[in-house]
Amino acid sequence: MVRRVARVGPYLELSPQKNHQGSTRHTTRASRGRAPKVRDESREQGTVSAVRNSSQIGARIAGGYLAGTGIGAGALTALPSTPEGGLGFVDALFTAASAVTLTGLSVADTSRFSGLGQAIVFLLIAFGAIGVAITTAGLVLLLGRARWSSRQSLNADVSANADQQRSFLLYVLASVATATLVGGLALRVAGMRWWDSFFYALSAFANAGFSTLPDSLTAVSSPAIALISLLVLVGGLGYPVTFELIRRRRDDTEPLSSTTHLTLLATLGLLVTGALVLGSFEWGRDETLGTLPLPRRLAALLALTVMPRSGGFNVTDTGELADGSLLTTIFLMFIGAGPAATGGGIKTTGFAVLVIALIAAGRGRETAHAGRFAISPRLVNHVIAVTLVLAGTVMLVTLVLSLDRSMTVALFDATSAVTTTGLSAGEPATSAPSKIALTLGMLIGRLAPMLLAVRLMGYRKALVRPAEREIIVT
Repeated sequence: MVRRVARVGPYLELSPQKNHQGSTRHTTRASRGRAPKVRDESREQGTVSAVRNSSQIGARIAGGYLAGTGIGAGALTALPSTPEGGLGFVDALFTAASAVTLTGLSVADTSRFSGLGQAIVFLLIAFGAIGVAITTAGLVLLLGRARWSSRQSLNADVSANADQQRSFLLYVLASVATATLVGGLALRVAGMRWWDSFFYALSAFANAGFSTLPDSLTAVSSPAIALISLLVLVGGLGYPVTFELIRRRRDDTEPLSSTTHLTLLATLGLLVTGALVLGSFEWGRDETLGTLPLPRRLAALLALTVMPRSGGFNVTDTGELADGSLLTTIFLMFIGAGPAATGGGIKTTGFAVLVIALIAAGRGRETAHAGRFAISPRLVNHVIAVTLVLAGTVMLVTLVLSLDRSMTVALFDATSAVTTTGLSAGEPATSAPSKIALTLGMLIGRLAPMLLAVRLMGYRKALVRPAEREIIVT
């Protein structure tokens, strides 16, 4: 079949025509007063429906997180969440937003909260973790309904039938409960108290970073640090990835999806690179790892490498890290966790897509390729959009924080908030502008990638394609 493109005004349009053998081919159609091509109304209605569904799901996602933050702030304010009573509204709003977005930053020491206050934070973390799962399931459902055409779905890697959606939701609920129960029992065996062990298990698996101990992990045993790091790592892979890996154990005939393959490769590469770089800076420094015994030093290095993946627990005073370690940690925080994980950042797969697109540009290719498959330009655009939104938000939050701290610490804390990591290189925010900026940064960092993903799922393919224009950019 020969396919030619014709110009119709400022647009390019394809026109079918029969050849001498009776088959259909595409030829040019000039503007000679002919009637315009009739639109496929059913196809157009399908794309409009997908866009409408994406808008509704986006509104529900934002409304759910804002409602959870508001309810949590009200509970921490009205109830005796600390021995002195309820928190102030700004502090309560900050803590609730940090818990719901699974960040872990805090302006009030959670270890000094009352039992009721810690229970409220525990429930808010569970709400945030399950909210990510429900959001992912909603995206899967929308993904199955959105169509490029009546015959081709947006992504063949994801199945959107109702049975699999229910299975996925049940799997997420079961995984959160199992990680909390089994992880809590393991941490109890490792020497932690009952309540602390279960709180840490949920906080680690959900990549929340909240602690019930005054010094986070600095006074925790080495086996407990290793267990918590493992929970952070597994939770940071992403629900779809772990779901596929578990299903694959039952049936290993199907190859891994592109998403799982890229996630595992990127995770392994970032862990090895992070350990080598951070170890080269901190292994012999007395302020951090240099004076620790070898088992403790290895466990601390593992945690230093894993926690920037949105874990958020401290194994040493982050403010004492070398400048090179701070910059490396900022880089790892900005990448974040795996796709549809409880962690934040541009995601390991987003980082992989950017690297693949960079390689394609360096080789002069118009389309980026991952192995034998081409990466959709709209997916590359989506990753670029998420990267720019998060980077812009980090810059704005950094400007506000720099009013009362150094630029390096401000950049570190802003990146930690926007990527919902929870690490801090300085003292907790004390001024109202800093608290508000960090609160907005956490909410934007959690909601913006989700809302952009929803819009991507409801993407409308243009029925006519605009003519391309070259623009000088270098």
